[in-house]
Amino acid sequence: MLGYVASFTNVVAIATANVFAGKATLLRDWRITFRFTSSIILLIALIFSFFDSATFQLQDFFIGVISGISGGIGIPLAYKAFAKGPVAYVSPLLSVVQTSAIVIFAAATGESIQSVLMIAFVLGFVGVYLAGKPKNLKATNLLWVSMTTIAAAICFSGFSIGMTRISDGQNITGLAGARAGVFLVAYSIVRKEYGKSEKGSGSSWLLLTVFSALMEFLANYTYVIAITNLDLAKVGIIIATSSIFATLIAIPVMKQRPRLINWVGIMIATISLVLVAIS
Repeated sequence: MLGYVASFTNVVAIATANVFAGKATLLRDWRITFRFTSSIILLIALIFSFFDSATFQLQDFFIGVISGISGGIGIPLAYKAFAKGPVAYVSPLLSVVQTSAIVIFAAATGESIQSVLMIAFVLGFVGVYLAGKPKNLKATNLLWVSMTTIAAAICFSGFSIGMTRISDGQNITGLAGARAGVFLVAYSIVRKEYGKSEKGSGSSWLLLTVFSALMEFLANYTYVIAITNLDLAKVGIIIATSSIFATLIAIPVMKQRPRLINWVGIMIATISLVLVAIS
């Protein structure tokens, strides 16, 4: 039960973090937001690891760092893909590649994949696609968008899979390492864009960014709990539906109203989650 609770909490938390971070980037450059959230989350993770220092293992910390670097590299790639292609194309492709990689890894490591899970796998992707489908689906530079999206998804998969290598009882240590890895990416690999003017209220941006950071930390923390208490394939399928929750959260936050086909997609994805829960 704990694994399911953690997985669904992860989905809601990461969807909330993405929506609020997206709103924050409307006020200031995404690079600034990325650096600020990375700093906040690293600080929280280090504080948690300090109180858990009795079980600190350097090896697990460095596994986390490598995983964090992988996930951190995926963030700017995903931003670039969303900037050039429609969300309805990029978001489902991210989910398909990332979840496929997780499920394949789970199968390769000897985890049993039941037929009902495969049905849930297909239904989940159909639901995710329909939930985000806009009136017009046009992608400029489709090949470039596709390759960038796939690269981002592989990087995110690297983070997800890498965190499964953390030893039992070392979740906080691994998470602190992962956030250190993301922090390194934010301040070294991602170049600063100079001369970009602020587009909105500083206080509004700060509140949005801090809340997004808190939700992202919650998502990271619940993910490591989920993968230690539930089959990895199930966790992967559940987290693929985060874009569904993002669609729902965006209704009051971003004033984006789903159409009928979007609601159909949400219903199909919900059926997928039910199948995962009963399998």
